[in-house]
Amino acid sequence: MHNMYILFDYVNYIMYIIVIHEESTMNNLKTLRKSQSMTQKSLAEEIGQTISSIGHYESGRRQPDISTCHQLAAALGKDGRKVTIEDIFPKQSRNASAS
Repeated sequence: MHNMYILFDYVNYIMYIIVIHEESTMNNLKTLRKSQSMTQKSLAEEIGQTISSIGHYESGRRQPDISTCHQLAAALGKDGRKVTIEDIFPKQSRNASAS
């Protein structure tokens, strides 16, 4: 019986980690970048970041600072499209990261 409780706790822990990971990666950076036919390399060069930084932002492993967020919005809005920080990182995504 004791082993069953340990297994149950472990399964709950894994499910919790998956939910937290999904919430932290909910951003639109990759979708918006691809809709502009941009590569990670071209976006990185445009804003003075590395390709790996762009990958980390897209996956949610890292959060850009506010200055970088403004640069991302400007780079993704070059073709007359208005792109805001909220378009890239919706509020629910930012709130989940702050928790």
